[in-house]
Amino acid sequence: MSTVPETPVVARYQDPDSEQTLAEGLEEYYASMGNLDPLEDMDPEARALFDRHDAAHVVFGCDTTIEQEVLMDTWTIFGSDVGVVAYAKYLKNPTARAIALELGVWRTIVVTVRALPAVVRVFLATRRMKKRWPWDGFAAYRERPLREIRAELGVDVRASVA
Repeated sequence: MSTVPETPVVARYQDPDSEQTLAEGLEEYYASMGNLDPLEDMDPEARALFDRHDAAHVVFGCDTTIEQEVLMDTWTIFGSDVGVVAYAKYLKNPTARAIALELGVWRTIVVTVRALPAVVRVFLATRRMKKRWPWDGFAAYRERPLREIRAELGVDVRASVA
């Protein structure tokens, strides 16, 4: 019996068996935010960082709620090859910092504490992965089905259920 809860699929890219390509999943992910191209007005460095982060959202099946962002940090740090130092660079980016400040420090702390059981679940899921998600090399995966990518890496998106 699995200890991982069933995934309430809100978007197709969140379905563990999604046949969407990464590119199609990204389109759906951006559409869910109500923006055709939310990266359009960013400087090239910020855009590159957010491209990587957004691709990881789709691969790991996370949406953009604060709870899921906490889980994304866990997936990214432990389930990708980015490393803590490079990911800290993303978090220090002025655009990323502005988004975090919008949410509020206290609210982020409260949500993080409440999400700790899910953070542990995601951390354990990253330990079972066969291969780390390539933070810088994700473009090679754009036209591959998410189901196939997840199988190759050993990603279980059901762990993202908060």
